[in-house]
Amino acid sequence: MSETVRIGFKLFLITAIATLALAWTHMITGEPIRAQVEKTATESRQAVLPE
Repeated sequence: MSETVRIGFKLFLITAIATLALAWTHMITGEPIRAQVEKTATESRQAVLPE
C-alpha cells in the first residue's frame, strides 16, 4: 500500500510541476499572442475597408 501511495505522490508532483510550467508559459505568451491577433485583425480590416 505504501508503494502505491509513493508512486501516486510522485505522479502528483510531476503533474503539479507540468501544470505550473504550462500556466507560466500561458501567462508569459498571452499578451504577445493577443497583440499579434489584434494587429492581424486590424491589417485585415484595413485591406478590405481602406479609408
